[in-house]
Amino acid sequence: MGTSATYITSGDVTNVHFNQFPTTTKDAYIQEANDYCEDFAMTLGLDPSDIVSPVQIMVKRMLSCYCVMRIAEDSIGTNSATLAEGEDMYVEMRKEYRELLKEYQSKVTPEVMTGVNYDRSQRSISTGRYFRG
Repeated sequence: MGTSATYITSGDVTNVHFNQFPTTTKDAYIQEANDYCEDFAMTLGLDPSDIVSPVQIMVKRMLSCYCVMRIAEDSIGTNSATLAEGEDMYVEMRKEYRELLKEYQSKVTPEVMTGVNYDRSQRSISTGRYFRG
């Protein structure tokens, strides 16, 4: 287990299948997601200390998807319930949450991670001609 800060808790993950696992199992995936948050921040060029706490809802959603995707990955082949013709429900869950994770990753920007909203309306562009005389 890592030593990252706490950005989400098991209460933030609302997936029914995730919540059926024992608390100790869920806690391990929550910790992994918290570590992932810091790794993701670094891919955006941020230091983990730049991450605002509490994190914005978009970050919580991204980390929640990460938790469910990871627990689904590790659970493939452990459930006898199938969806259709041998499809493992965890394979389908992993696919679904991997796509959701990608969607949220594209929306989580450095501004979202740091809580800094740059007011772009204050910028101006000058396109006038300059004459030297």
